[in-house]
Amino acid sequence: MRRAQWRAVRLLTVGLTVGLLFIVAAQLKVGREQSVDDSALAESIRALSEKEVLIQLEHVLSPSRELAQCRSIIYPGGKCQCVDASPNDEESCTMLPILDGKKTVCLDDGLLPPGGPCLVYSFGIRDDLSFETEMVRFGCTVHAFDPTVRLNTSALPDGLNVHYLGVDGRSWTHHSGGMAMQLMTLTDLVRHLGHEGRQIDYIKLDAEGSEWSILNEQLTSLHGVLPRVPQLHVEFHLLFPHGTLSADPGKKFSLQPDDAVRFLHTIRRLEAAGFRMFESRPDFGKLTGTAISLIYETTWIRK
Repeated sequence: MRRAQWRAVRLLTVGLTVGLLFIVAAQLKVGREQSVDDSALAESIRALSEKEVLIQLEHVLSPSRELAQCRSIIYPGGKCQCVDASPNDEESCTMLPILDGKKTVCLDDGLLPPGGPCLVYSFGIRDDLSFETEMVRFGCTVHAFDPTVRLNTSALPDGLNVHYLGVDGRSWTHHSGGMAMQLMTLTDLVRHLGHEGRQIDYIKLDAEGSEWSILNEQLTSLHGVLPRVPQLHVEFHLLFPHGTLSADPGKKFSLQPDDAVRFLHTIRRLEAAGFRMFESRPDFGKLTGTAISLIYETTWIRK
């Protein structure tokens, strides 16, 4: 009897080992295929002239190139911009024709079920939690991230969690003005919150130029979380090519050729991962000598 038990244990161990090897082999195969596809994509972009890169970059971010459609849309969040001597008096404010902070959310089947449960990650909040608050009322649990602020969180609604952490293309600590800002990759943040295996239904990414490195890290990593997220709102800052928390944080109103190639490659990577843009809202300002806007607010769904 004892021999039979040991034999069964050995067979089970062998079976588990073989299974793990198959899983590892499959992951390596996927990684190699992704690497080959991305290398081909990079090569095709490098073959373009500087003028062709600019034409394609303007094209892929243009509202006329919205590749997906959404039948049911909500626009949560937003605060009026006021010019007034008494900023606390909402009734006397002079409103601009935009609501800063308003985001676009698609409710089509398979994206965000009304009434939840749903999980939202929101990166970049400053002093405006209007979007996050409305998504909690919608039925979602929301995790909001921003390492650059400190807020009074005593009156937050249940389901809204504020973290003084940031997202970046690598995990590190940024020191500025006496503050130590902890930044993590999206995958490390998910692990930090214990959300491995959970579906993130919506990500809002307003990272002041860091979105380029964040997206590239996620879209080229074997363990990236982003390719499994069904809906993504990204504010692309072309005037902050390296991010405001980088060693080169300043605004750039002239687009350098290497940055243009990197921007185009990032957006093509998003599309290669199955994301399709269904809304683009360009800023009025343009990069010098081009028809490309300084900032684009875009919303993507994964097909």
